[in-house]
This record gives sequence, C-alpha cells and structure tokens, in this order.
Amino acid sequence: MSTNRKMRNLCRIAFMLAACTALTFMTSCKKEEVRDQGATIPDEVINRLQVIGLGTDDIQVDPEGGYLVEGCLHMTEEQIFEQFTDLTVDGGTELEQYRTYNLVSVPGSTRTIRVRGSTNLSTKMSNALNTAIARYNSEGLKLVFQRVTSGSYDILVRRNGTSTGASAGFPTSGGNPYNTVNLGSGLNNIQENTVARVIMHEMGHCIGFRHTDWFNRSLSCGTGGSEGADPYGAVNIPGTPTGNDASSVMRACFSNGQAPTWSNYDRTALNYLY
Repeated sequence: MSTNRKMRNLCRIAFMLAACTALTFMTSCKKEEVRDQGATIPDEVINRLQVIGLGTDDIQVDPEGGYLVEGCLHMTEEQIFEQFTDLTVDGGTELEQYRTYNLVSVPGSTRTIRVRGSTNLSTKMSNALNTAIARYNSEGLKLVFQRVTSGSYDILVRRNGTSTGASAGFPTSGGNPYNTVNLGSGLNNIQENTVARVIMHEMGHCIGFRHTDWFNRSLSCGTGGSEGADPYGAVNIPGTPTGNDASSVMRACFSNGQAPTWSNYDRTALNYLY
C-alpha cells in the first residue's frame, strides 16, 4: 500500500486542569479511535467541551445538575454554553472543511460507487454500513453508493484487527476512491450509531476528505499538532469558513455515543465536491 495514501497517526492524549488530571489513550498508526463515554452525554455538550479545550473522556452527570468534568471540575450547561460564547478556535478562525488533491472522478452526471461488506463483518458493523451508505445517498450527490454482496467493488469494508478504531486512505491519482476501509473488532463494543459515524468518516477519506482539524489535532484529540498538508493536500473547500468544525463527521477524534449526522458544513462540502 502506497504511503502517500495512508492516514496519519493518533497519539496518546492527556487533559489537565489545575490539580485535576484525566488520562486517555488512543491507538497509533493511522487509526481513527473512538473514546468510550461511560455515561450518556449529549453530543453538543461533548463537542462544546472539546472546543474550549477540556477533556471529555471522564464526564459524569451530577444528579443535582450539571456535569463533573476532568474528575473535579463541576460545570452547569449554562457555564458550558454561555461562559465561552465569544471563544473561537485556532487563534480566532472559524470553521472549514478540507479535501485532498486527488478526488473521485465523475465522468457523467453520476457515478456509482460499489461498496462491499466483507463476510467477516459483525451484524452491528453490517447494519452500520447500511446506515453510512444511506447518509451519503440522502444528500443527492453525483456519487451514488450502492452496497453489493458479490462481484467487483470500489470500496471493501472489512473487519481487520482488534482495536476500537478504523482506517482508510485517499483517492488514487486515477480518480478512483481508496478501496479499503478497515474496522477494528473493538468497534463491536460501542454503539451502532457511532460505528456508522466511523464508517461515514472513513468513506469520507476514501473520496478525498481530510480531517477538519488536520492543522491542529488537539482540537478533537486533546493533543497533537498539524498532520501536514502534503503530500495528500489540504485544500480549503469553498463555502465553508476557515478552522475546525466541532460537529463534523471528519474530526480526527470523537466519542462513543455520537450520532451518524452530517454537520451543516459537512453537507456544504459534500455538495460542493460531488
């Protein structure tokens, strides 16, 4: 497999606030890791805490109201959403999606991308794949994703490895999607909707989407810097302002419990390219 189509690594992350410390580990070597939330926390709360730089791996719901963040910091929803209303990310920039230099070619009005699920997918993974395909097709794109069970395919989704993560690559110089999505068997231990989000994310890489926070992985992973624009390219997609989209499916890291839902800027990017 050519290295110029492989994904960048994830790093171990540590969150610190005063005397409070929460430590979470990510897998390495081009894996998109899902962090397990012990409690059910609203996605908007998790996303907001990530944007303002607080750890989200050990959030607890306070029975008397609010949340316990990073072990010893209590915050109400009002504090989470109103205390930081003027905060921006990446030194004052706004939100943007990014693409690679190579994209999937569409020679006619539409192009059918055949997606085959390996026979070793679990029922949860197989159902999640159907959901991911449906999410793409609901956008009315020039790329039409069709699940096939035999014969030739453009993208193979298979179970490979034991991690709670996944990997894929970027389109070829010939205009074809990257042909493999690997799902770690550990994904069977998280919610099916989140597995669908993982597959949406990896399929996004296959058709040319970079991480929305490629320039600063710490925005979603807690640590790490730029993945580097080259050799893949990180081209700004018109119609999406610059910076990190906290709700994007294409963030480098996200948590168990997050839904398979495009952000508004994800939709803008999808419809602009395809």
